[in-house]
Amino acid sequence: MFKGAGYPENMDPNRENGAPETIEEAADQAADQAADQANEARMREKMKDLVPRYLADIRKDTVRFSALLEASDFDRIRGIGHVLKGTGSTFGFPELTYWGAAIEESAIRADLPKLREQTAAVVAFLARLDSFEP
Repeated sequence: MFKGAGYPENMDPNRENGAPETIEEAADQAADQAADQANEARMREKMKDLVPRYLADIRKDTVRFSALLEASDFDRIRGIGHVLKGTGSTFGFPELTYWGAAIEESAIRADLPKLREQTAAVVAFLARLDSFEP
């Protein structure tokens, strides 16, 4: 349809790049994009309501860090790290994902000095968040 019409190759709608070939396809793609954006907006709204509860739960876990470190309970510390690693980014906190992965790995190695440093970093991060919450 547009071949040879002077379009650069990367803009040729007939090229295998997912560009629509018909008006109907373009309309379908636009409708799909609008539906995706609406779903994302709904999910962001739902997540916004869940974030305070998530942070409260994470704070409860971090309160236990001292006792778990004192007891060298690496399995439970690893479990908390695993949860942080798996949920931090989901709730908009990639820092918690990073620290969770580090805590999980250090707990597997039973590296108590590193765990003290890492758990303190999580506690400090949460304290900084407190200054932003209403």
